[in-house]
Amino acid sequence: MTVGSISAGGIYYKVLGSTQLITTANNTVGGAKLVRLINTGASYQMITHVNAVSTATQGTIWLLPGGELVLQKKPADWIFSDTGTLVSGMPVSFSN
Repeated sequence: MTVGSISAGGIYYKVLGSTQLITTANNTVGGAKLVRLINTGASYQMITHVNAVSTATQGTIWLLPGGELVLQKKPADWIFSDTGTLVSGMPVSFSN
């Protein structure tokens, strides 16, 4: 069920689920392929992307204070944050 749509930087996204806290535990964000991440804190937050099959780290990225990004991943891949309290994520897709 589509919850709504949002626009960020002139790109429109269809919201596919509810916002959830990205903690220090592995999270597939509901098996999403695209995840919109938002740092609600006043400090940088490190996001780690892990391949669920090989458990190898695919990469890490620093999310600016108050910043947001959309991360593409495989549905079974995990993401987690370094602090577990300041980053929220929601499953999204591109929208027209």
